[in-house]
Amino acid sequence: MEIPRWSYFLFWATIGVVFSRLGFNALDKTELSNAVPPPVLSFFKHSLAISTAYSSIHAFLFSPPRKPINKWILLYAVIIWIVIYYPVSTQEGPDHKTALIAHLAVGSSMLLVGDRKKFLPCAVSSIALLISVPCLAMSENETFHKLMRLVARANTVVLSLKEKSGKLTEFAVGMVGTILFQNFFRLTSFNHVVAFLYFAVGWLANLALLRPSDDLGIFNFLLSNVVVGCTVSQFGLRPTTWLVYGGSILLFGLRLKIQALTLVDNGEEDQVIVL
Repeated sequence: MEIPRWSYFLFWATIGVVFSRLGFNALDKTELSNAVPPPVLSFFKHSLAISTAYSSIHAFLFSPPRKPINKWILLYAVIIWIVIYYPVSTQEGPDHKTALIAHLAVGSSMLLVGDRKKFLPCAVSSIALLISVPCLAMSENETFHKLMRLVARANTVVLSLKEKSGKLTEFAVGMVGTILFQNFFRLTSFNHVVAFLYFAVGWLANLALLRPSDDLGIFNFLLSNVVVGCTVSQFGLRPTTWLVYGGSILLFGLRLKIQALTLVDNGEEDQVIVL
């Protein structure tokens, strides 16, 4: 079965936008902000918002490359920023405004250039700037400053592990991350479960748009927290528990199906996704 490339990307881009916003709204209704340090929560929210925005734009710009960029794609990019990115970047204080302006400048130049080779370095630099500036501004702890430098140095180690044992690393990060998260920040209400379920769907949309070989266990981490959190908060196997378990199995099955998809050229102007 073949479907047009643009309809496939438009569907998953819309899913990513909608469920990311639903996840942020659900997260704001919980008391997680009282238990999680502001820099950690800021890191999580900014990372997910930026990844959703970039993956949606990347799919339309670079699969296949488009030059010049269609005006409707630019309009779609602006809508992505307004719906997801801007609220997340401004709701936690004025310290985010500088990072917001810098990031929009880098992102705009990336869109205007439309060069696939320049996409990754632009994305990495702007994401690092957006995340590090608010975190460093909000934290006066010297230990946290040292931790940020340590994370930067650990990047080469992560890339090495990804090349050597990607699947094992993906499983380990998802499992260890879930254990640590549940140990320090327990999901004690069904609202937490709903928020992480929305985030899992949003991240699945990112994977569908970018189709990477692995994601270092991020999807497993989100989905595992859904299952574990649902077990803790809804112990007793209530109907909502089974509903969440079924949804988790469905999402994992979709993840495997997405990995098997291929993008082919059918000889026309556009490309198609083979299911």
